[in-house]
Amino acid sequence: MAVSIRLTAAVAAALVAAVPAAKAADVMVEPPMYQAPVVEYNPPAYYARIDCGYAVMQKPDMIVGDMREHFVAKNGGRIDVDNEHFCDVGVGHYFMDHGRFDVTVGYRGPVHVTGIADFDSLGSNGNGGEAVNQEAKVQSLVTLFNLYWDIANVYGVTPYVGAGLGFAYNDLDDVLVPESGFYTKGGTNVDLAWALMAGLTAPLSDSVAVDAGYRYINWGGVTSGSLGSHGRYTTPVKIDDLSAHEFRVGLRYSFY
Repeated sequence: MAVSIRLTAAVAAALVAAVPAAKAADVMVEPPMYQAPVVEYNPPAYYARIDCGYAVMQKPDMIVGDMREHFVAKNGGRIDVDNEHFCDVGVGHYFMDHGRFDVTVGYRGPVHVTGIADFDSLGSNGNGGEAVNQEAKVQSLVTLFNLYWDIANVYGVTPYVGAGLGFAYNDLDDVLVPESGFYTKGGTNVDLAWALMAGLTAPLSDSVAVDAGYRYINWGGVTSGSLGSHGRYTTPVKIDDLSAHEFRVGLRYSFY
């Protein structure tokens, strides 16, 4: 009987001692806490670009006189213009997943425009004077503000479309009449410029991409002065509707 009582007392003491230990364990072992996933913030990228290419020039208008008489209407013949090479530089910003914006500045020229009179069929112009050729040269600095939509990434290549609006500083050299050596003083002006483009972008590395595309661009026109050679006033000549189909290849360098 005495042994049984002692055994019972020992078990009871062990149970009493175990209760504080269990409570202590509950205090020391904290349950795991839920942590929200960390979302890495990637700020929109900025980029610099350079593009060069070949411009297939469209025939501009050559307008002679205050009556806006086209050279061909006055002298017969045709308007010739040389194709050109060009380069642009710019900086831009990705403002959304598929949208970006950039500003580009490019030099155009010198664009050689020649009005060639049809001597065989015309012989003389409507005023009774001999038909003459006229030669003009235009240099331009074109600034465009462009928006692009990157359509989708297809096997690592992203097609895009875009449009640009801006202005051109056009500088017309003296307009020459080769047959007589007579010239009309040149002139300068600022005119509206706009463009439509489409192309493909492919990455070369995390920060460098190659861009190949097409652009139609129109950068307005410019009118000559009215004072010609030997101090004589002459009929002004306007070169208008300067435009080209451009095929471009360039590089874009992205940075944050």
